[in-house]
Amino acid sequence: MKFNSEFKAPGWVKDADGNIVISAGQFLDYYAEIARVMTEAGYPCERGGYSGDLAVWKITSDGSLNTYYPRQCGELVSPPLKGLEGRDELKAVMKLMRDRFGFTTDISTGLHVHQFASDLTVKQLGNVVE
Repeated sequence: MKFNSEFKAPGWVKDADGNIVISAGQFLDYYAEIARVMTEAGYPCERGGYSGDLAVWKITSDGSLNTYYPRQCGELVSPPLKGLEGRDELKAVMKLMRDRFGFTTDISTGLHVHQFASDLTVKQLGNVVE
């Protein structure tokens, strides 16, 4: 089954010594750094808005997130993923975001998943509804 995810989280950019290197208000640099790190890790990513069927991961702003200095906020949107391989990619990206950028969850953040149902049989769709 195909799915995609949207992970909304606050985070920060740190160097190898744990020092914060991009401060609040530098969102474009922050998003560019996330896109660079993800792409280098094998998960092609671009910054900017998204719509429809994505070919790559996207990092963008989200007005529903609360932030406070020195943290930044962003929404990381996956391209369509499929099955266990897709689940494993999502887990790996979430680990990368936590380890490299300090992505966490709080009262204004979270992860949600969109399930694509167009390739399901009637029986499979019935199982989802149950």
